[in-house]
Amino acid sequence: MKIADKICAGKNNQKTLAVFFIQPFIAFLLAISQLKSKYSFAVIFSFFVLFGFTFLAQNESFDSFRYIERFHQCIPYDSVQYQHDIADFFTFQSKIKDLYVITSYFIVSRFTNNYHVLMALWAAVFSFFCLKSFRFFVDRPEFEKSLAVFLLAFLFLSSNSIFNINGVRFWTAAWVAVYVVFEMVVNKNYKFIVLSLLTPLIHISYLFFVGVLIVFLLTRKFENIWILLFFISFFVSEISIQLFRNYQEHLPPFIQSMIWSYAAEENLAEHRRVTEQIPLYAKILNSLPRYFLNLLMFVFIGYYKRMSSLKSGRVVFIFLLIWLSFVNLTMAIPSFGSRFIALSVPFICYLGLLTYRHIPMLPKLIYLIPVVYSYSILYWCRAMISVTDPYLIISVFPHIVIKNLL
Repeated sequence: MKIADKICAGKNNQKTLAVFFIQPFIAFLLAISQLKSKYSFAVIFSFFVLFGFTFLAQNESFDSFRYIERFHQCIPYDSVQYQHDIADFFTFQSKIKDLYVITSYFIVSRFTNNYHVLMALWAAVFSFFCLKSFRFFVDRPEFEKSLAVFLLAFLFLSSNSIFNINGVRFWTAAWVAVYVVFEMVVNKNYKFIVLSLLTPLIHISYLFFVGVLIVFLLTRKFENIWILLFFISFFVSEISIQLFRNYQEHLPPFIQSMIWSYAAEENLAEHRRVTEQIPLYAKILNSLPRYFLNLLMFVFIGYYKRMSSLKSGRVVFIFLLIWLSFVNLTMAIPSFGSRFIALSVPFICYLGLLTYRHIPMLPKLIYLIPVVYSYSILYWCRAMISVTDPYLIISVFPHIVIKNLL
């Protein structure tokens, strides 16, 4: 690019940032159309925070409604109560499952009872790690304007979209975990394992992420063994519930409680009851993403030798083998493996970006993304409509802010 073109592009980027403070949604659309630009990520981050600030936590069937109820209950809490909760958490006997939410309750409630501020804080943390992770994808030299790249970028972000501040704990920890892996696997910054230790403080189930990360660091040279284990895990996932039950009593109480909440017989029975009521077509469409991701891994395995020649592709590939082996073995546990599989999507998209020009059948599979995720996209749209303030789309920045402050 010529110097004059760079100067012109820089001015356009600054204009996009300026537009945000007039009409945020238009600026957001401009930003996603020019992801390589300097200010695009700043605009996207700002829009996501504004989305959190305008989030409508009014749907009683959503987690966000209960989070906000709890926030209002915690407003009278003083520092003594907060310190007691912190101490209780670290006894490892507590039913308190995280520190992130109760800490954010305490901080925000010190100066306001406006839940929009709380949601904006959650959106800021969520978006920070989301976009730091997405930067690894966008900064690749293979990132260019094409349908395949667009679909991979869409899948990368939609795998854990900004809507998920609705269920803030698990999904915020997910982007922190993804960012940690990118730093460790691509940049080889192994000091980021310290950051991984914070994920269980956001959602206690991420103790398993830390465990898998340690396994990866210790066994990443044994890719052939992990290829075999990946195939095995795909076919024997149903036995995972019984394995967890058999060894549950030997684990710390807080982990026992977590496993019980996922794998107790009554909870599994309730999950089966709800599942049986779902129409057959919905069951098929809901299961497509899981099989699609595993199919992509089978393709990557088939072209493993080509993957080995890529600088960071091989290590990402090995991490995915280990991670998906873990996920497949826990897939039968409701709300466990089925949620953790989302963490694999950014890395599959990253591998897809690196290899789609080298693997003949891969572009054709990428073009199937809108079909495979059609059911998920439909429900995402419905959910977004129910929590999005229409003024975020049609109004101007000053009005949007003032409306939600008062």
